[in-house]
Amino acid sequence: MTKPLIEVKHLKKYYETGHGKNHVLKAVDDVSFHVNKGEIFGIVGESGCGKSTMGKSLIRLIEPTAGEVWLEGEDIAQLPAKQMRQKRQDMQIVFQDPFASLNPRMKVFNIIEEPLINFNTGTKQSRKERVYEVAKQVGLTEKQLERYPHEFSGGQRQRIGIARALVSNPKLIIADEPVSALDVSIQSQVLNIMKDLNERFDLTFIFISHDLNVVHHFCDRIGVMYLGKLVEVADKHELFTNPKHPYTQALLSALPKSHPNESKQRTILHGDVPSPTNPPSGCTFHTRCPNVMAICKTHSPQLQMHEPEHQVSCLLYEEEVVVHK
Repeated sequence: MTKPLIEVKHLKKYYETGHGKNHVLKAVDDVSFHVNKGEIFGIVGESGCGKSTMGKSLIRLIEPTAGEVWLEGEDIAQLPAKQMRQKRQDMQIVFQDPFASLNPRMKVFNIIEEPLINFNTGTKQSRKERVYEVAKQVGLTEKQLERYPHEFSGGQRQRIGIARALVSNPKLIIADEPVSALDVSIQSQVLNIMKDLNERFDLTFIFISHDLNVVHHFCDRIGVMYLGKLVEVADKHELFTNPKHPYTQALLSALPKSHPNESKQRTILHGDVPSPTNPPSGCTFHTRCPNVMAICKTHSPQLQMHEPEHQVSCLLYEEEVVVHK
């Protein structure tokens, strides 16, 4: 069995709301999953479900409240700041807004080179060669490296962001909605660049998105988040053909038909997503669930293996509940 590159155990990120320690916003609430080397693991869910907070907590751009993050057998959540700083060579992030994440006063060459200088990597000449190498890999020319970020389109800026993440030769890249701000035609170009990097260098991605079509095209496995929790994790083909959780079923039913003659039944979720500062008791999805049972209001389900490589957090699939429902 392949040992995971990264293993996340009971990760939590809580924010105090200013109304005392008993009032907290549970942005990420007891999330556990693993990602194998060379895998593209997708995280999908509605806006505000905690996807981006979880991604930033993994590499401690945001300090997690609790939990473990094991990268190649080392719990990076417990590393002192100095050691964690060096460890970030192995973990990089591509942000959602390519313009806001680039220094407008720096030329593209210096933006891409900066991580190498930050980690004291190589000589001036070797850094120059490395910058040219990664620029070519993402489709940038040497001439373009002498320009400033404002001289580029959104898709080109995202290529710069990918090159900056790639230059330190990381083992893991967290892509936080990297194509959501781009036109559809440009999205495919950026996705193809990242897919090529994954295949050529066995590079591991955690890909965060709210677009189901994008994660279906790009990812190997997918985790579905709702209100700070993972409610389902499965291979992408399994998830799209055999969704188990009512929330996943509702998300997939909202996708457009692939053919005019396709018959499709839409699952409508009523009500808004509850506030993470005051989540419902029991299963947090029970206020919107079309299959809600009385026990859902008092018992909180756990993410469990239902079928081989298919995890679901729903009381409908817990045997002791099904027997007595």
